[in-house]
Amino acid sequence: MLDYAKKYGQFSFEEYPFNEIDAAIFSYLTYLNWELIDIDIETTLIPFYQFYPYFQTLLNVNKDPEQFLSLLLCMNDSIRYCNCMVGFFQSVFDPLLDEQFSAMVFVCEDNIYNICFRGTDTSIVGWKEDFNMLFCQETYGQKSSVKYVESLSFPSYSYRLIGHSKGGNFATFCASHLDSIQNCIEIYNFDGPGFLENNLNTIQPIYHKFIPQGSIFGLILENSNHYTIIQSDAKHLHQHDLFNWNIQDDHFIRTSQLDSLSLFLQQSGNTWLQNASLEQRKIFIESFYELIQKENVEDIYDFQFVNLRNIIKQIKTIDAQTKAIINQLIRVLIQSNLQTLKEYKKKDD
Repeated sequence: MLDYAKKYGQFSFEEYPFNEIDAAIFSYLTYLNWELIDIDIETTLIPFYQFYPYFQTLLNVNKDPEQFLSLLLCMNDSIRYCNCMVGFFQSVFDPLLDEQFSAMVFVCEDNIYNICFRGTDTSIVGWKEDFNMLFCQETYGQKSSVKYVESLSFPSYSYRLIGHSKGGNFATFCASHLDSIQNCIEIYNFDGPGFLENNLNTIQPIYHKFIPQGSIFGLILENSNHYTIIQSDAKHLHQHDLFNWNIQDDHFIRTSQLDSLSLFLQQSGNTWLQNASLEQRKIFIESFYELIQKENVEDIYDFQFVNLRNIIKQIKTIDAQTKAIINQLIRVLIQSNLQTLKEYKKKDD
């Protein structure tokens, strides 16, 4: 993305139209720490170049601070981005509701809003909301995404819905649940998880989902093949990072097949989900979350092996019925992994 910003930053959006890389860049800017900015970005739109004095404040994040700084400086010095309007920032963090939600708007073309949703942060609450999607038809964050778009009320504007990871899920959820999306011109979902029920039929003409060849998160609850696979040179979980997706000129480099590990996890995960009812999934996830809370861990970067060891020990203290469900679902997961491994071995032979 940095190479793209350097190469195409000399062109305005009139000279070089908005494309999937611009969408990816805006989706990633949502991860910056806009909460700490002491100017009004909640109710107004502010030119991007005016945030230059706040770049170090924005970089108070765990995700790629050095690459983000290079990207911000490049954008600030560019014709393409320096005058983009940024604002209508909203952020909600509610441990009681398992909600971690954040959204903002970027305007770089006349009368077109790019409505972008932040993905999962490093908080345990944010990850809990992700796992809630395995048994909830709607999470609080998903519902907040619809309310946020409706609150903007811009009848004369067209808009795009954009997000990475959970933010991509929110963008897609919005498009499927807004009363009207006649002004929505495009939806960009970058490696976001799917849904318990597939509601993509009405939005497919304007829907773009991209996943890396080693995708893990983007294939969770993914019940369709309506996605484009992108090359990445990174390993495993690092492919989730958009900075590691391969780009040529103004587009991501496509590939036709997922990595073997991604296919393996998708198949074994689907087997696990098929063998677990919604209620069993809920019990499994909420029980583990309660055990994590006892460890007083609030951020995934604080999670250590000792915490996992303590959690495993605590399973013995859970009531018999819940423990039976947890043990059953763990067995199914192990069995599905072994079965999938056997199938791969047969193919190799």
